Amino acid sequence: MVGLYTIGVKMVNGVQTSVKVSLEFIKKAYDDVVAATKKANDAAKTADDSRTQIEANEDTRQRNEATRIDAERNRSNEEQARSAAESVRIINENTRKAEEAARATAEGQRVSAELSRVETENKRVSDEQTRKSNEDARKTAETGRSSAESERVKEEDKRKAAETTRSTAETDRVTAEDERKEAESTRETNETARVTAEDNRVTVESERVSAETDRKSAETARVSEENKRKSAETERKSAETARVSEENKRKQNEDTRKAAEDTRSSNETRRVSAETERVEAESQRKSEYSGIIQEMTSATGDATAQLELVKKATNDANAAKNASVEQTALAKKATNDANAAIISINAAKEETHQATEEANAAKVASEAQTALAKKATDDANTAKNASVAQTALAKAATDSANAAAQAANNAVSGVDAKVKDAVDALVAGAPEALDTLIELANALNNDPNFAATMATELGKKINVSDIVNNLTSGGTGKVLSAEQGKVLKAALDTHNHAGIYEPVFSKNTAFNKNFGTTSGTVCQGNDSRLSDARTPKAHTHKKSEISDFPTSMPASDVPAWAKAASKPSYTASEVGASPSNHTHTGVYQPAGSYAASSHKHEATDITPDSTHRFVTDAEKSTWNSKAAGNHNHDSVYQPKGSYAPSSHKHAATDITDDSTHRFVTDSERSTWNSKAAGNHNHDSAYQPKGSYAASSHKHTATDVEEDSTHRFMTDAERTKLSGIASGANNYSHPASHPASMIEESTTRKFMTDAEKTLLSSLGTNAALKDFSNVTTKSLSQNGYYKLPDGLLIQWGTGGNGVNQIVYFPTSFYNTSYVVVTTAISSVMNSIVKMINGKNISYFKVYSVGPTIEAGEIFGWIAIGRWK
Repeated sequence: MVGLYTIGVKMVNGVQTSVKVSLEFIKKAYDDVVAATKKANDAAKTADDSRTQIEANEDTRQRNEATRIDAERNRSNEEQARSAAESVRIINENTRKAEEAARATAEGQRVSAELSRVETENKRVSDEQTRKSNEDARKTAETGRSSAESERVKEEDKRKAAETTRSTAETDRVTAEDERKEAESTRETNETARVTAEDNRVTVESERVSAETDRKSAETARVSEENKRKSAETERKSAETARVSEENKRKQNEDTRKAAEDTRSSNETRRVSAETERVEAESQRKSEYSGIIQEMTSATGDATAQLELVKKATNDANAAKNASVEQTALAKKATNDANAAIISINAAKEETHQATEEANAAKVASEAQTALAKKATDDANTAKNASVAQTALAKAATDSANAAAQAANNAVSGVDAKVKDAVDALVAGAPEALDTLIELANALNNDPNFAATMATELGKKINVSDIVNNLTSGGTGKVLSAEQGKVLKAALDTHNHAGIYEPVFSKNTAFNKNFGTTSGTVCQGNDSRLSDARTPKAHTHKKSEISDFPTSMPASDVPAWAKAASKPSYTASEVGASPSNHTHTGVYQPAGSYAASSHKHEATDITPDSTHRFVTDAEKSTWNSKAAGNHNHDSVYQPKGSYAPSSHKHAATDITDDSTHRFVTDSERSTWNSKAAGNHNHDSAYQPKGSYAASSHKHTATDVEEDSTHRFMTDAERTKLSGIASGANNYSHPASHPASMIEESTTRKFMTDAEKTLLSSLGTNAALKDFSNVTTKSLSQNGYYKLPDGLLIQWGTGGNGVNQIVYFPTSFYNTSYVVVTTAISSVMNSIVKMINGKNISYFKVYSVGPTIEAGEIFGWIAIGRWK
């Protein structure tokens, strides 16, 4: 376009003059407007690219947030593991306490068993002394009997009295012999009980040692669990630090995202404003063509502003791109730092390993120094025992040993410091969230190729040049922009096929089938095929479904042979029956008269023999009222003698030292207390000294001593035992029996509820088995025992006169009591204490025997009634 175009007139010096503009200038202005519009569109596209980049940054933030959540979850899992470890530690601690309590209980049981054993041994000694005393009494009685026999030969007139005396003495001797045998049996029983108690004590001691070993093991396990708990706590703190760090990173990323979002919003606002201004400018140009110069001037200004906006948007996009590049660089740097940290960690592992070896060496040195210290202490003690003058040298050696032990402890402490320094050097001031391997690994998403992964993910982002903004143009493999996607969606939303396709309807069950009367068609309501007159298919009926079912077989259905008067005969084998000569031997009981499986017998049906005799109720009642044949008063009375009070003390001067019981001075006691414990041993480390068989050895059958519960078996016995069916001895006796199976007797009878109620209402006046209801008694040397049913037992000793009156501790009901006396003599002659008068409060006694022994003291026991 060339030439001029008149756009108006103006007054110049009072003359109206035409105003013309070059057409080339107008074209150039129009081209500039078009170019400015294109640049504005490019700026909008750049802003969209920035928004896409920001969205990518948001995706990165979300991934970082997911990583943080995973780290938090791992921390929670570690916290749960720590809690579980703590629970296990508490359980182990409770188990240790329970084992310690069990050990204390076992120790108490062992002490009780030892005390019981000592008591049993004392009782055995007492019984042995009693037996010897009885034996001496028997010998004395035997001597008395011999003397009496000699007196009978010399003095025939005194034979009857001497014979009576001899018989009495013989009875006493037999009684004493029986008592001696009984005492011997009791001693053997007590000895057996003592041996058993000793075995129990040894067993309890073994259990105590085992419990102590278990306690030490539990303590070791507890320490181990405590160390694990501390380690878990340290890991939890590290995980918590990592979580805080990740949270800070997330906040920073969130702040960055918000800033980018604000920038994007600002750019979008500016772009909209620019677009609005451009539209307004275009409208003004079309509506006011006369002001084209001003419009072009305004457009030029607007274009300049748009260029500034485009330039700023471009700069913002470049800044976003630079931020992305910086983030990539930061990720790469984090990867490099992680690799460097791994190298540092490996180096730290080497240093830790070296420090551990040094610690082990220091520990060996410490043990050696400790051994030297112990040896030095032993040498010092030896020197002290050898000579008082060597005390200073022994002290110096002890001080040297202590210094060596302290040096060993310092060496161990130095190793700990080296280990700590190595760990500090490994951390090297790293932030708390990235000072462990697990934190670095979590920060890198546990990806050994983090840099390559980041480069790959960045390569997956779409390029701006691959986005088209036109539905009718664009290359293959391009992506449609969001604006054109909205246009396409609007077109599809208003698109329909009305008048072309049949509207959608609900499909019925006979869809795509025609009505008809042939196969493959659908029946209608009036189809002839739905008639009831159709021929039914083959089928069956139950008897219950037939209403007129006959009750008997019709005669026409009965065969002719069944109607014949004479029926054919068949053998047993023809009809499959058993032969006529078969029996049920071994299955049924032969015919006869038998008692019922549950029956009873009258007492008259039983024939007594020498080992099975009936007794009457009176005989049984008499025997039940007697004392047991082996009863004694060992647990009730103390053997007669002079005893100190049960609670008393002795001065040190009252004690006589012997080879196993010595007094010590305070100085000696202080010296010995400073030594090692006297009860220390090496039970858990060494075998007690002795001659032992090899750990793996065998015994011949002749080396094994059989006892009542461990015996050898011959081949014949083994064969016989193998022939017994399994479970043959597993008979299980019923836990209870019905009353009908119990046979009553004169001493065992059932009681009705009415009888039981009546008996319970009567109360009882009989003594209980343990005499716990006997409250009226005196267990002194001259004492008595009043039983609730009226029985009174009294005992005591008499003086040393020939004629004496002995008074009872309490009075009898009448004089129908029985008194038995026995002399307490120290010579070998017979003495008889004769009862020559009885009263409810006393009895008179007369001594018969050699004159010199007639006044010996004696013991007595009386049994009768008190009511």
